[in-house]
Amino acid sequence: MKMSNGAISSITYVANGDKAFLKERIEVFGGGAVGLIESFKSAYFTKGGKKKKKRGLTVGRGYKKEMEILIKTVKNGGSLPVNFNEYVHTTLTTFAIEESIRKRKPVEIKSLI
Repeated sequence: MKMSNGAISSITYVANGDKAFLKERIEVFGGGAVGLIESFKSAYFTKGGKKKKKRGLTVGRGYKKEMEILIKTVKNGGSLPVNFNEYVHTTLTTFAIEESIRKRKPVEIKSLI
């Protein structure tokens, strides 16, 4: 994906690798730094030639907590912690990715904001 500021993002989802390999790997590059999360158990941050490692992260992906907050908000009122437009953008991005794959060409995602 090409962002409006010229940055490039990519998502690779595969399910045919070796079961012994990491299930999730997230890499973020920017501002002369690199962030890496492996299976939500270890995290690394590298900048200026120095690497910091954080271990002992929990594997929870936040679904349970998200549902608890949603139910609490519906029952008691108030605002959700995530703006609804962010959910819309995520959905539109997913549809655009599928369309781009089908058409074999880039598809622009229109901003709603």
